[in-house]
Amino acid sequence: MRRIIIFLFLLYCFPVFLLKAADIEYTSETRQGEPLITFKSIDLPQEVEQSEILPLYVTFFVNDYIDKPLKLFLHLVDPNTGKLIVNADTDLDYPTDEWIPSESIRLGPYGIYIPDDLAEGEYNIRCGLMDVVFGDTKVTYLREPYSNQDIKDFVVATIKVIKSTAVERQKIEPLIITDFSTDVDANRWRTRGVVFNPENTSAKVTFFPGYRYPAFYMEDFSGDSEFLKDWSLYDFFAFEIEDLDDATKKGAPNLTLQIKDSQDRKYKLWLSPSEHYGKTVKVDIADIANYINIYDINYVGFYASNLTEARSFNFGSIKLLPGEEAVTPDDRPFITFDKLNAPTDVKAGKFFTFNMAVTISRHIKENYDMFVRLVDKNTSKDVLRIEVYPPLASTQWPVGQQTQIGEIRIPLSADIPEGDYYIKAGFYTTITIPEGAFYVKHYTIGDVIYTEQPSRGDMDFIRIPYTNTDVVDFIVGEIHISAADNPEQ
Repeated sequence: MRRIIIFLFLLYCFPVFLLKAADIEYTSETRQGEPLITFKSIDLPQEVEQSEILPLYVTFFVNDYIDKPLKLFLHLVDPNTGKLIVNADTDLDYPTDEWIPSESIRLGPYGIYIPDDLAEGEYNIRCGLMDVVFGDTKVTYLREPYSNQDIKDFVVATIKVIKSTAVERQKIEPLIITDFSTDVDANRWRTRGVVFNPENTSAKVTFFPGYRYPAFYMEDFSGDSEFLKDWSLYDFFAFEIEDLDDATKKGAPNLTLQIKDSQDRKYKLWLSPSEHYGKTVKVDIADIANYINIYDINYVGFYASNLTEARSFNFGSIKLLPGEEAVTPDDRPFITFDKLNAPTDVKAGKFFTFNMAVTISRHIKENYDMFVRLVDKNTSKDVLRIEVYPPLASTQWPVGQQTQIGEIRIPLSADIPEGDYYIKAGFYTTITIPEGAFYVKHYTIGDVIYTEQPSRGDMDFIRIPYTNTDVVDFIVGEIHISAADNPEQ
């Protein structure tokens, strides 16, 4: 259920930092010097079907100490052109700066999503460790060399992709709740102070005074109505309504749409004669989800109030509608990072306060949590890791408008060393992973699939990517942290 949070922020209090993409160069290089690791093995099946997840483990031998946490790069590559097809880069649960020389490190399981339209054939798996190095106009993915002289371009395995045997996923079609065309359909409706007359694909409904709330409604979505309970796959609840009387002469009654879940939580929409009558009304299910559980709908109805005489309306088809885009096996990013309003300098031991602006291209049907990290620019180590609730819940963000998510206030430890830090910030959701199951989330950006690897355990924390290809590893800004004030003696 949505909590409406009213907040006030003063932009003039904070210098504005905006990470810009102009003229930034992205390159991959191999670190010069003695190799710190040796590739030992990769465990994976010999073949994988289209639209499946390729599971794998990788083992490294540690030659020497690694002084910073590195990332794992994991790519599916066309062997003929070298084109990157799937990018499954990820952070490591066992940081490399904790590895001990002469030990073998087995990492995994990791997963590479195989696109459903990828041609059958052999593909290369490119894998290794890397550091992400940021310059003023350049981002370098600095790969750690292997001591293995026989490994070229970090290709450690090949995989055969075969045709999928799975049933093709179907496009989500509109779901007709009622079009009043059959007796079974019409008999789902109950009335109170109403005369209800189904006629072909519509119904004439007359509301009478004398009842507190004359209404027609359907409830108890069980049995042959069980399919109506879950609205989560749809984007809009739609219906047609026409006033059959002269509203100017008789005055318009207060007519209200009411939807309930099984816990009797309510969503209500007052129907305005000027805005709704004579039209197809589309109610965003994201708005409904702010008030009730859209996975467990149990009531849909319309009721009138303030009637002085009988009033008649014609209701057309009532349905659930998907969005304009068909359902596909991958989700495209829909959150754009716009800007960060934050101080450029803050003292350790004080509060770090900031606001962030984003734009979304489609409604969000759940409230995302937010992660914030401060990362030492020299060592790549986190000095702060925290999860917070955005003051403005994500279900309240308007589509297509730059939105300030609200002021975030984070206490900083007095022990944080003075220095320069990257600010990482983004949004995430969680799902519960059944025992024995394997899961990855994947997104398409341009013509490359990006895979979000699962966490270890029964809960998967899924980071929501930005549309900005220049926002690398969720770094949205920089800040200098000054030494804490000396305590008074």
